[in-house]
Amino acid sequence: MPPTRPDFTTAELRRILAGERENCPAARLTDLYKLLHQAHYGPTHAPDDPAALARGLREELKRIGEHSGTFFQDIGCGKGFIRVNLIALVTMKPLPFNRYSSFSDFLSQRFRAVPAGRIQILVHSLLASRLPDGIDWQDWNRIWSDALPLALEFVQPESGELEAISTCLREHNMPSHSQAYRDACNPHYRVIWHTELPHFVIPGLTRDPVFSEYDPNNRF
Repeated sequence: MPPTRPDFTTAELRRILAGERENCPAARLTDLYKLLHQAHYGPTHAPDDPAALARGLREELKRIGEHSGTFFQDIGCGKGFIRVNLIALVTMKPLPFNRYSSFSDFLSQRFRAVPAGRIQILVHSLLASRLPDGIDWQDWNRIWSDALPLALEFVQPESGELEAISTCLREHNMPSHSQAYRDACNPHYRVIWHTELPHFVIPGLTRDPVFSEYDPNNRF
């Protein structure tokens, strides 16, 4: 079945917000706005263009110098969307520290060497995770208006944040993460519908893959 916009209770929204603040305490109001938009609409704002999605992924992978964050982050209370860290695209072998000057060097090469087939799997999942009817911006305005008091329980807006969010609402834009969030959490992820997650979970893997040794022949 295609994804549908989740309906969250107040308790679930508070749980999603609390999870983000726990995941990245530096998150600002703009980041919580982005979080809730993704929790309701996933990657629906992304272009319906496989080539553009693949190109954007490859360009981002080339820029990643280190891994941070969890393997995945449930932003839908088990019934909606999930953020998948791009480390999910990397196949790890036992770390050959004798061949690299640093752990960061090792990861940078692995990110740049992600096979095209793995990128296509994520592109397929992104396209499959877009809501068929697109984003109802009037609906989203209502959702955010109701959720804003909850978000303000977790963080107070910095100067200009509310105005910037109002501009995004008016112009139907998705904001970038705040600089504080990028500096503290180094986010590199994509958002997919929860039923797409098995493509990125390696059976038997219980820890973050970057610190685990497993058969490099495993596939999504």
